[in-house]
Amino acid sequence: MTDEKVFKANVNGKDYEFNAYTKKTRNGFMHVITLLGEILAKVSWFGRTWEGFEYQAALSKAIEKCPMEDRAALKEQIIAKTEREMREKADAEFSRFKALHNALDEKNKERVSTMEMHSEDDVNCVMGIMRMMAALQSITME
Repeated sequence: MTDEKVFKANVNGKDYEFNAYTKKTRNGFMHVITLLGEILAKVSWFGRTWEGFEYQAALSKAIEKCPMEDRAALKEQIIAKTEREMREKADAEFSRFKALHNALDEKNKERVSTMEMHSEDDVNCVMGIMRMMAALQSITME
């Protein structure tokens, strides 16, 4: 098991605590959701997911197994809330990236535009490079 996360909600006086984790499989990986120690959902992936946020598909599947009267509120408190949080995080990250990019001269902007980014680690690396480029530019301009 790797990458464990907990998603909590209180609906109609009931506390829900969905535990999510990733499990390696022979052909990729699987997202597993448990509630009170019982596995509610498993979703297998090959290579990567196309979810709006990690565990989205498995959480949606797990919520469908909860009491009907709790489902809409669970979707709002967990799925919609997490989507909003991830969108806000991405928007803030893009704003920081844009500000750093705008601080670069044209030569350095061109260098950065050729860098490939496929993961959050790649983005963090490129942002670090841009910070260094901007700092070096300011030193050489003085």
